[in-house]
Amino acid sequence: MSRLVLNTLPFGLSVSASARIGNLIGAQKSMHARLSAHMAAFLSVCLGALVMVILLIVRNVSGLVKLFSSRLIWISRSGISSVTTER
Repeated sequence: MSRLVLNTLPFGLSVSASARIGNLIGAQKSMHARLSAHMAAFLSVCLGALVMVILLIVRNVSGLVKLFSSRLIWISRSGISSVTTER
């Protein structure tokens, strides 16, 4: 569940950046579109780094929803199987 929440942030950023850049291109403002694309790329790197730092900080905090699982999921032609590993 936490992975879904963490994926929502970059997805929202990409959708809003795509709409803004598309509108600027349609308005014949190519330099503004280029600047917006560069800012969106910069913000996505910053957001990714922030999410990484948060995950690294809370990975060993007890009482939180477990973000890291010891369960491996294998996908093959025969189907999906899961294997529990000990840490």
